[in-house]
Amino acid sequence: MWECCSGITPESKRQQAGSARRSLCCCLGRTGTASLVAAPKRHTYGEGGTIAFRVTFTEPVVATGIPTLPISIGDTVRQAAWNGRGSGSRSLTFTLGVQSGDFAPAGVRVAGPIVLPDGAAIRDRAGNDLNPAASGEFPRARVDAVGPSVSDFGHIAIAGKRVSMRVTFTEPVTVRGKPSIAFMVDGAPRQLVYARGSGSVSPENSFGSTTSIVGLATEFGEIRMRFTPTSGGSPVIGVGQFREVNGTTAIQMQMISGQAGEAYTTHWAYMLPYDPGSFTPPDPRPDTDLTSTEWAWTPGTTWEYQSDELFGPGGVGSFTITNYRNGYFWGSGSGPAGTLGESFTQLGSITPEGNVLFNVLTGQSVPTLLTLTGQITGEPLTARMALRTYEFSGSDPAFGAVGYAVIVPEPTT
Repeated sequence: MWECCSGITPESKRQQAGSARRSLCCCLGRTGTASLVAAPKRHTYGEGGTIAFRVTFTEPVVATGIPTLPISIGDTVRQAAWNGRGSGSRSLTFTLGVQSGDFAPAGVRVAGPIVLPDGAAIRDRAGNDLNPAASGEFPRARVDAVGPSVSDFGHIAIAGKRVSMRVTFTEPVTVRGKPSIAFMVDGAPRQLVYARGSGSVSPENSFGSTTSIVGLATEFGEIRMRFTPTSGGSPVIGVGQFREVNGTTAIQMQMISGQAGEAYTTHWAYMLPYDPGSFTPPDPRPDTDLTSTEWAWTPGTTWEYQSDELFGPGGVGSFTITNYRNGYFWGSGSGPAGTLGESFTQLGSITPEGNVLFNVLTGQSVPTLLTLTGQITGEPLTARMALRTYEFSGSDPAFGAVGYAVIVPEPTT
């Protein structure tokens, strides 16, 4: 009896050693190993979808009954059943229907040997039984048959005769049609009808009568937001990332505000879930703890920066970070004469992970304000930033082309 996956021919060894995909192996009794199975189609399977596992053997096989292949979907083991076709050929296909509640974001895997219930068999033409041992992992065959749920009903906002409420979900949602929420006003039934926000975690919402919020959350946990005062004033734009802080899901958010001709401000912080019924504000106190110390070496550094928006197509300028404190930095820069970035000042922040957000205010008589966002990486002598312009108008963020800033080494004597 040959052991599962023991090579009995040079060809079977080449098949196993040369396969670049995650795969399954089984074996026949006296006949030898099966060929490596083709991984299921790279896909995220939802409810009602079918995942197919095609097992190819080294010679034709005869199947009877309903053999099954156990498949692990998250914490659940389900049986992929032979589809009844292919007996007498060199391959059999096992299929599994995705059911509501199935969830395997890291992919599916084989959970044990092929199952041969009463009346089921897989043999070669000489009558040798299959050794049912099987294994395999398929990280690109993901399963998500768990629908989004409501995680929060926001506060009611009233502006004139308009009543609105933000509904937050556990993941980004796509909205079709005009779903509504039953609502009572002074005892009379009303309907809150969907307005906007498809593709995000939560729709636009008038928050009280002071600020409107438009937000977008990506599948990678990135956050883009714009806060606009309803009574006028400078909008605030933000970029962020979902992170876990002391066991609580938080948003690490960088924000910056201001318009050309005005003072502009920036800050970064961790935003935590807020329940006004249970939250007790901490006592005021000086905070002397330094934060974002990873980038404390940046003051005094000069960076050569390529930016089409500031310096024209393919243009290169430079900027110097003159000060840095607790994650905040400011400085100034210059570029080719006659370009938008001929001279400018800058103010921004860097998180401990290296996320960068800053404003550039150009030095023309009518200054232009640009916002840039990106990432800083590397050590003091080899660091660089990948940056692009960022704005948030309407309901969608817009980004410019990526440009790179590289640190200019100090002259040696």
